[in-house]
Amino acid sequence: MLKQQWPQLAKTLARTARHCSEAEQLLTEQAEQLLSTIEPDNNHLSIIELNKLSFIKQKLVLRHWLQQFMTKLPSEQQLIQLLNAVTEAKPDSQPTLQLSSHVFKRYRDRLYCLPATPLHSYLPKRWQKTDQPLIISNQHCITAIRASSGIPQLLWQTAIIDVRLRQGGEKIQLPYRQGSHSLKNLFQEAGVPIWERETIPLIYLNGCLAAIGCLWIDTKFFCPNGNCVQITIHYHSTD
Repeated sequence: MLKQQWPQLAKTLARTARHCSEAEQLLTEQAEQLLSTIEPDNNHLSIIELNKLSFIKQKLVLRHWLQQFMTKLPSEQQLIQLLNAVTEAKPDSQPTLQLSSHVFKRYRDRLYCLPATPLHSYLPKRWQKTDQPLIISNQHCITAIRASSGIPQLLWQTAIIDVRLRQGGEKIQLPYRQGSHSLKNLFQEAGVPIWERETIPLIYLNGCLAAIGCLWIDTKFFCPNGNCVQITIHYHSTD
């Protein structure tokens, strides 16, 4: 009798597996749609937009977001702890929570996911193979990509390119703005977190400060249209 039931049981199990797979795909699609609404940018997102979602949707979108950083996702209890401790904190507070190999911080209504491993910089460096990424720390590398505006490609290919860390006192003149601006003021204006300000790579062309990471290009090196390059910074998970 049991042997005769095996074909039907196999069909039932296959149908159940198919339904589970379809349900998982639907959840993934919904998570991607929700994630796009909370302004994800590299390793941080908007807490204001996240708090507009229901608690269940908050957990769904956080799990989906954290997959790009962590191979072992937080447990249900840890996820609730994260939502309570960081996203529900007072706007002027800067709470920190460590879960597994990552640290979560809040700054100006943004939630940041950062490796708990201390940052080790490999700068200063000379960028000789500019068609390849340059590793600048144990957590980041930078790449020059083709763009319609930015640093002229011919200049980029012929210049001596050095990548350094901020020493203090650096200034840059921005396109379409008058005068020069200190990096300190620009970082404050742009809301760059304090812990990131000393790690952003400074790009020097032939000894002159040309770009501040992927944030700004000095007007002397900026071309509004043409064959150009832009700097991008890539995050590396240490999980």
